[in-house]
Amino acid sequence: FRVLQGNDTPLPPDAPEALHAFMRDAGGLPAGADRARLHRGGEAFLRNALPSVVVLLASSLPRGYAAPCLTEILSISGDLERHPYERLMGVVQLLVNVSDGHAFDDHGRAIVTAKKLRLLHAGIRVLTDTYRPDFRARFQVPVNHEDMLATIMAFSYLLVDGIRRLGLPLADDEAEDLYYLWRIFAQLMGIHPEGRPDDASFVPATLAEAAEFYAAYVRRNNTMPDRNPAGVALTTSNLRMMTRLLPPVARMVGL
Repeated sequence: FRVLQGNDTPLPPDAPEALHAFMRDAGGLPAGADRARLHRGGEAFLRNALPSVVVLLASSLPRGYAAPCLTEILSISGDLERHPYERLMGVVQLLVNVSDGHAFDDHGRAIVTAKKLRLLHAGIRVLTDTYRPDFRARFQVPVNHEDMLATIMAFSYLLVDGIRRLGLPLADDEAEDLYYLWRIFAQLMGIHPEGRPDDASFVPATLAEAAEFYAAYVRRNNTMPDRNPAGVALTTSNLRMMTRLLPPVARMVGL
């Protein structure tokens, strides 16, 4: 994984044949992907890069902590509670890596990043059966399409929503292009009908549809704190980290 930094990076010669087969056969950009829109989406992100990181850490990710089907998975390693800064900086790096139109070029990062995450998710499904043996009975398949799509919303729809809540300028067409970038990434992540990687029907086509999906996801999955202790722990850890990141003088004046 450390070696694979771009779409055109070859696997080491001693990599297992199964890994060679997966990296070869998992595919590239969906047919018909609009590279011009991908580049425009990347430019829209760069104009709001710093506040986007704040939105991700202070709003998008914590909103996901209200769903126990997500927090039960996220709490397996304990890293988010014990080392929130290091773990969340990795998530920020994902945001920066993928929110770049050039990441989807032949030499970019987006395609290989999606493949690496798919392998990681496959491992998590195996680990969940060991460390959360009752998970499937309570929530069905770990890291399923619905939960993956809700997580993609944190980097796309909720990101746009947070930028606008901060009162920052983001035109409608810029917001749609930024969302489009993550919509293509969702397909690369395997969120499509089985055997049809070019079929985008599983992913909301517009920000308005994304808002409908996310509202439905919240209604179906979010719970109160007494039914989601892992979510309480993750949120508390995140809040402590955000507080520590503020300079002391900022805290003194009430920020």
